[in-house]
Amino acid sequence: MMVLRMGKMAIMARPCKVMLSGPMDGKGPSETCRKICQEWPGLGRETIIYIPRIRLPDRLGIYRSVLPRALSYLPYRHVGFWAVPRAARRCAREVQAGEMVYLWMNVPLEWVAEAKAKGAVIVKECINIHASSAKPILDRAFERIGAPPQHAVTEELIQYHNELLAMSDYVFAPNAFVEQSLIEAGARPEQILPTSYGTDLDDRPDLTRVPRTEGPLRVLFVGRVCVRKGAHRLLEAWSRARIAGELTFTGNVDAFIAERYKDILADPSIRLAGFQKDVAQFYRQADVFVFPSLEEGGPQVCYEAAAFGLPQITTPMGGGRIAEDGRNALMVPHDDTEALEDALRRMAASAELRAHLGANALVDVERYSWPNVARQRHQLLIDKAGI
Repeated sequence: MMVLRMGKMAIMARPCKVMLSGPMDGKGPSETCRKICQEWPGLGRETIIYIPRIRLPDRLGIYRSVLPRALSYLPYRHVGFWAVPRAARRCAREVQAGEMVYLWMNVPLEWVAEAKAKGAVIVKECINIHASSAKPILDRAFERIGAPPQHAVTEELIQYHNELLAMSDYVFAPNAFVEQSLIEAGARPEQILPTSYGTDLDDRPDLTRVPRTEGPLRVLFVGRVCVRKGAHRLLEAWSRARIAGELTFTGNVDAFIAERYKDILADPSIRLAGFQKDVAQFYRQADVFVFPSLEEGGPQVCYEAAAFGLPQITTPMGGGRIAEDGRNALMVPHDDTEALEDALRRMAASAELRAHLGANALVDVERYSWPNVARQRHQLLIDKAGI
């Protein structure tokens, strides 16, 4: 256990063992976990991450992969089912009483229970709102467009998250909706650690974004093109707004969206770029970022867009902690085509509005660099959780 001395007060930062059920491949929730936890050793918190496999350099010596590096390039679908429980088991067996076990993604309950029985303090990362709150939102969304529910939130998943929450001593909540969903699921307010996600600022260019006043408006959506993220409402709003511009989707398109909205998707003003490893080039080229998500946790894309000085159109759910109506974004109610249409028209009509929102985004995003987010979380563990 490390002792941090601040003035005359000694604060104990307990060792952290991370139980992570996804591969460390430089993307997705595992990459978010890495961005946060790699900062903690430098802040005095011993941190070890137990993972199924890793393809990244381990410069800090903090990863424990159960899959030999020689097998790390096998398709994950062939090895994940075997490696995930073994990584969790190793974490549970090596943790000591009083240490912190930090849960990421859908880890096996039996090994969480073993760690807790040994006296570990269990801290859960709640990436999205609790499943019991997500399901009715998604059910209603499909009902409103006359389709049967097509999402992954089942009663079994709700039960799993209920059991995981019951074993957790503390839960990180990356937006206010996550906090509320946890309370509704039975969490106590003192268990909840309000936080956010973040973005990389070190590698971005020196930006002084001057909104273009000529040429078509370039609008960008980043993420899976699906009902959950409000892509269907954005397609409807774009079709109705008739803006002189281009709407680019970067992300895989769900089969339901591809079939139901094929006529709109055929519009030459809509560009389907597919999944992109390098999204930065799309942020640089865009004039406006739109993310009308219905159900989220703390979507990193809103922080990424802000880092490139983009004004945003988003929902309260899709804006994370950073989006603020009239300051750096236009906020619209979720699942509302008419409000989206109006916001698109407002952005298209006013370069001054885009400049105002984008300039504020560049200022506001400084608080959300990954090192700042990691420090804030580390301090929350000490101040609120006492670990």
